[in-house]
Amino acid sequence: MPLVTISSLKVYLSYSVFVAAAVLGGLLWVVHEQQGNFDLPAVMLIGVAFWTIGWMVQFTVYSFFRFVLGAPIDSITVGLLGIETRPRYWDARTALGVSVTSLVSLVLVGALIVLAEQFVNGTQPWGQMLTIWHAPGFGLGAADTIWLGGAWLCWVQAVCQLYPLPRSIGRVTLISAVSILTQRMGESFQVHFSTRSLQMIAILTGMIAVAAIARLQFGFAPQWAFLTLLAVLLWGSAKAGDVRDFVLGFDTSREWQQDDFDLEFPRHARIARGEGLLYRVASIGRRRRLRKVLQSERQEASDASRLDGVLNQLHSSGRDSLSAADLALLDRVSKSLRRQRESESAERSQSDDARSGDA
Repeated sequence: MPLVTISSLKVYLSYSVFVAAAVLGGLLWVVHEQQGNFDLPAVMLIGVAFWTIGWMVQFTVYSFFRFVLGAPIDSITVGLLGIETRPRYWDARTALGVSVTSLVSLVLVGALIVLAEQFVNGTQPWGQMLTIWHAPGFGLGAADTIWLGGAWLCWVQAVCQLYPLPRSIGRVTLISAVSILTQRMGESFQVHFSTRSLQMIAILTGMIAVAAIARLQFGFAPQWAFLTLLAVLLWGSAKAGDVRDFVLGFDTSREWQQDDFDLEFPRHARIARGEGLLYRVASIGRRRRLRKVLQSERQEASDASRLDGVLNQLHSSGRDSLSAADLALLDRVSKSLRRQRESESAERSQSDDARSGDA
């Protein structure tokens, strides 16, 4: 849902926020009058306030990179966990910098809250943090532990964003890191490696879930069930189209330009404009054409860089000294030159016909 525009930066609010608010409101309505739950509304409001602080931290980081460092971020969508990531045309190093800075900032804000508690009250709160973790409501219902519970919420938000589910900061962090480390390997390898990395994380999560079952930690919300759900969701999304779109959007070989800014609206905005299914179908075709053009251009650039060496080897050692890859290169260049000559010949013929008609 469109929220506000700040100096050409479009800010959207995900519908997941409204769903979560409705669930929390319904839960509060059902249980707040039960014995022992009279302080639940206050605890919930305090928790939402600290959770919103985490959103503001992430939003501040993205805004800093956009307005101060000039990163090509044209729109931001705030979701349940904070900033939702999606493929856009920007440098992989910038994407990694924004993502890591957002996660580190959340951790630092939580630590600053604990330090502020220590400075103001003169206590040593670090020893209480594990107790706060196991306390009902993160200790938000007690006056002396509210801030420590808020610190935990910031850290929980960072951990949730770190797990590389779709639209999470952790996903763009992983894929951008892979793109940087394997930039010489080509896009296909980067997509394959990113997919395998996501699957390995899903397998590791499943193994942790099995370990939780072995420890028999059952309860109202057993850990193993939650971890298993995460593993299944991550495994199912590992081969999603956004992985390839992220990789295609990263281009570390050129500088930013104004045209590189991502001007596409988020999915919910497109649906609001009546561009749902038809828009997505058309987008698939555009993405395929874009991939084909990019692959063709990069192949031509690679051929041009190798051509001189192959021609020198052909001149000095003969055709028999060339490898199969070198022969394929010469064949591609020959076909390209032939197509270029045919195109130029056709253009000259059309030009001659036009002049003849004018005469």
